[in-house]
Amino acid sequence: MAEQASYKNQESYHGKEMTKINMRRTRFLDGERIFRIYFTEMGSARSLGKVKKQLGESARNPYKGTIVTDAAIEGSMWRWAMNNLDFSYPIFNEAMRNEGKYHTFEEWKEHVFHHAERLVRHNPRTFQNWMKRIGQA
Repeated sequence: MAEQASYKNQESYHGKEMTKINMRRTRFLDGERIFRIYFTEMGSARSLGKVKKQLGESARNPYKGTIVTDAAIEGSMWRWAMNNLDFSYPIFNEAMRNEGKYHTFEEWKEHVFHHAERLVRHNPRTFQNWMKRIGQA
């Protein structure tokens, strides 16, 4: 039984060559750059579509050659903000101050946590694991 391998692991199936499929997810968007463009360069007229235009060729998937979606841009931006709370807060707060608003660090964390829950598709276990990783749980 151990000698028999399933056809998925073999290089051929019934004499036909099989293409190996790489299902590995890679993150190639620069979340920090997107975050800075969105909050510092956009002013109050923020739009993910405008960010995509500013990214130019960086918004193209290097493996497929397709333009990334707005959701991918948003996810990359908030993923970076979640993992760099202390660094992203001053950037965000400066942008908000230019609009006449001020947010405390606690309000900022709540805002980021709201986006974090959306990124993990409301999966409580994934969200709690992230909270433990950053030391907030």
